[in-house]
Amino acid sequence: MYKLMIVDDEPIVLKGLSRFAWQEHGFQLVTAVKNGLYAVEYLSDNPVDVILSDIKMPKMNGIKLLQQVNQLTPDVEVVFLTGHADFSYAKEAIKYGAFDYLLKPVDFSELADVMNRVKEKIAKRNDEKDQWLNLIQREKQVSANLKYKRILPGFFSGSDQLAEV
Repeated sequence: MYKLMIVDDEPIVLKGLSRFAWQEHGFQLVTAVKNGLYAVEYLSDNPVDVILSDIKMPKMNGIKLLQQVNQLTPDVEVVFLTGHADFSYAKEAIKYGAFDYLLKPVDFSELADVMNRVKEKIAKRNDEKDQWLNLIQREKQVSANLKYKRILPGFFSGSDQLAEV
Protein backbone atom coordinates (compact mmCIF):
# COMPACT_ATOMS: atom_id res chain seq x y z
CA MET A 1 0.00 0.00 0.00
CA TYR A 2 1.21 3.46 -0.88
CA LYS A 3 0.67 6.20 1.68
CA LEU A 4 -1.59 9.06 0.59
CA MET A 5 -2.12 12.53 2.03
CA ILE A 6 -5.02 14.74 0.93
CA VAL A 7 -4.69 18.52 1.23
CA ASP A 8 -7.71 20.76 0.61
CA ASP A 9 -9.22 23.71 2.43
CA GLU A 10 -12.81 22.76 1.57
CA PRO A 11 -14.20 20.49 4.31
CA ILE A 12 -16.73 18.89 1.98
CA VAL A 13 -13.98 17.97 -0.50
CA LEU A 14 -11.79 16.55 2.28
CA LYS A 15 -14.71 14.51 3.54
CA GLY A 16 -15.68 13.28 0.08
CA LEU A 17 -12.14 12.34 -0.93
CA SER A 18 -11.58 10.64 2.42
CA ARG A 19 -14.52 8.34 1.66
CA PHE A 20 -13.12 7.25 -1.69
CA ALA A 21 -12.18 3.55 -1.80
CA TRP A 22 -8.43 4.23 -1.67
CA GLN A 23 -7.51 0.75 -0.46
CA GLU A 24 -9.10 -0.82 -3.54
CA HIS A 25 -6.62 1.21 -5.57
CA GLY A 26 -3.55 0.37 -3.47
CA PHE A 27 -3.46 3.44 -1.24
CA GLN A 28 -3.68 3.97 2.47
CA LEU A 29 -5.08 7.39 3.35
CA VAL A 30 -2.83 8.45 6.23
CA THR A 31 -4.08 12.00 6.75
CA ALA A 32 -6.26 14.73 5.30
CA VAL A 33 -5.30 18.31 6.15
CA LYS A 34 -6.70 21.72 5.25
CA ASN A 35 -3.67 23.53 3.87
CA GLY A 36 -0.08 23.21 2.74
CA LEU A 37 1.36 24.38 6.04
CA TYR A 38 -0.26 21.49 7.90
CA ALA A 39 0.89 19.14 5.15
CA VAL A 40 4.53 20.22 5.55
CA GLU A 41 4.27 19.83 9.32
CA TYR A 42 2.92 16.30 8.87
CA LEU A 43 5.63 15.43 6.34
CA SER A 44 8.39 16.43 8.73
CA ASP A 45 7.62 13.36 10.86
CA ASN A 46 5.59 11.07 8.60
CA PRO A 47 6.53 9.74 5.18
CA VAL A 48 3.98 9.63 2.37
CA ASP A 49 4.22 8.48 -1.22
CA VAL A 50 1.55 10.67 -2.82
CA ILE A 51 -0.10 14.00 -2.06
CA LEU A 52 -3.45 14.86 -3.61
CA SER A 53 -3.74 18.62 -3.17
CA ASP A 54 -5.79 21.64 -4.03
CA ILE A 55 -3.83 24.63 -5.30
CA LYS A 56 -5.56 27.68 -3.86
CA MET A 57 -5.59 27.41 -0.05
CA PRO A 58 -4.91 29.73 2.90
CA LYS A 59 -1.58 29.83 4.75
CA MET A 60 0.31 27.85 2.07
CA ASN A 61 -1.03 27.14 -1.39
CA GLY A 62 -0.45 23.97 -3.36
CA ILE A 63 2.38 25.38 -5.48
CA LYS A 64 4.34 26.41 -2.37
CA LEU A 65 3.58 22.99 -0.91
CA LEU A 66 4.98 21.34 -4.04
CA GLN A 67 8.15 23.45 -3.74
CA GLN A 68 8.54 22.41 -0.09
CA VAL A 69 7.91 18.76 -0.93
CA ASN A 70 10.60 18.90 -3.61
CA GLN A 71 13.07 20.11 -0.99
CA LEU A 72 12.01 17.84 1.89
CA THR A 73 11.06 14.58 0.17
CA PRO A 74 11.64 14.73 -3.59
CA ASP A 75 10.33 11.20 -4.18
CA VAL A 76 6.80 12.19 -3.15
CA GLU A 77 4.44 12.52 -6.10
CA VAL A 78 1.99 15.43 -6.09
CA VAL A 79 -1.31 15.39 -7.95
CA PHE A 80 -3.32 18.61 -8.05
CA LEU A 81 -7.09 18.49 -7.84
CA THR A 82 -8.35 22.02 -8.14
CA GLY A 83 -11.27 24.15 -9.21
CA HIS A 84 -8.93 26.60 -10.91
CA ALA A 85 -8.53 26.06 -14.64
CA ASP A 86 -6.21 29.10 -14.85
CA PHE A 87 -3.30 28.16 -17.12
CA SER A 88 -0.80 30.00 -14.89
CA TYR A 89 -1.51 27.52 -12.08
CA ALA A 90 -1.06 24.55 -14.41
CA LYS A 91 2.15 26.08 -15.75
CA GLU A 92 3.56 26.50 -12.23
CA ALA A 93 2.51 22.96 -11.33
CA ILE A 94 4.36 21.58 -14.35
CA LYS A 95 7.38 23.79 -13.65
CA TYR A 96 7.79 22.27 -10.19
CA GLY A 97 7.15 18.68 -11.23
CA ALA A 98 3.54 17.90 -10.36
CA PHE A 99 2.51 14.46 -11.54
CA ASP A 100 -0.87 15.58 -12.87
CA TYR A 101 -3.41 18.39 -12.74
CA LEU A 102 -7.10 17.51 -12.42
CA LEU A 103 -10.07 19.87 -12.36
CA LYS A 104 -12.93 19.76 -9.87
CA PRO A 105 -15.43 18.28 -9.99
CA VAL A 106 -13.42 15.21 -10.87
CA ASP A 107 -14.79 12.04 -12.34
CA PHE A 108 -13.71 9.27 -9.95
CA SER A 109 -12.72 7.00 -12.84
CA GLU A 110 -10.34 9.75 -14.03
CA LEU A 111 -8.95 10.10 -10.51
CA ALA A 112 -8.50 6.33 -10.26
CA ASP A 113 -6.67 6.31 -13.62
CA VAL A 114 -4.27 9.03 -12.48
CA MET A 115 -3.65 7.29 -9.17
CA ASN A 116 -2.92 4.00 -10.97
CA ARG A 117 -0.35 5.81 -13.12
CA VAL A 118 1.19 7.28 -9.95
CA LYS A 119 1.44 3.78 -8.48
CA GLU A 120 3.17 2.52 -11.61
CA LYS A 121 5.70 5.36 -11.49
CA ILE A 122 6.46 4.78 -7.81
CA ALA A 123 6.77 1.01 -8.30
CA LYS A 124 9.15 1.52 -11.22
CA ARG A 125 11.25 3.97 -9.21
CA ASN A 126 11.35 1.57 -6.25
CA ASP A 127 12.40 -1.30 -8.52
CA GLU A 128 15.19 0.83 -9.96
CA LYS A 129 16.35 1.76 -6.45
CA ASP A 130 16.32 -1.90 -5.44
CA GLN A 131 18.38 -2.80 -8.51
CA TRP A 132 20.92 -0.09 -7.66
CA LEU A 133 21.10 -1.22 -4.04
CA ASN A 134 21.63 -4.82 -5.14
CA LEU A 135 24.34 -3.73 -7.55
CA ILE A 136 26.08 -1.70 -4.84
CA GLN A 137 25.85 -4.63 -2.43
CA ARG A 138 27.37 -6.96 -5.03
CA GLU A 139 30.15 -4.43 -5.70
CA LYS A 140 30.92 -4.27 -1.98
CA GLN A 141 31.03 -8.07 -1.78
CA VAL A 142 33.35 -8.34 -4.78
CA SER A 143 35.57 -5.62 -3.32
CA ALA A 144 35.69 -7.40 0.04
CA ASN A 145 36.55 -10.71 -1.65
CA LEU A 146 39.37 -9.07 -3.60
CA LYS A 147 40.66 -7.47 -0.41
CA TYR A 148 40.80 -10.87 1.35
CA LYS A 149 42.49 -12.47 -1.65
CA ARG A 150 45.23 -9.84 -1.42
CA ILE A 151 45.60 -10.30 2.35
CA LEU A 152 45.45 -14.10 2.33
CA PRO A 153 46.58 -15.14 -1.16
CA GLY A 154 47.71 -18.63 -0.08
CA PHE A 155 44.30 -19.41 1.37
CA PHE A 156 42.54 -18.74 -1.92
CA SER A 157 45.13 -20.40 -4.18
CA GLY A 158 45.34 -23.63 -2.22
CA SER A 159 48.77 -22.83 -0.77
CA ASP A 160 49.51 -23.44 2.90
CA GLN A 161 51.61 -20.29 3.17
CA LEU A 162 50.35 -17.29 5.08
CA ALA A 163 50.53 -13.93 3.39
CA GLU A 164 52.59 -11.15 4.88
CA VAL A 165 50.48 -8.31 6.17
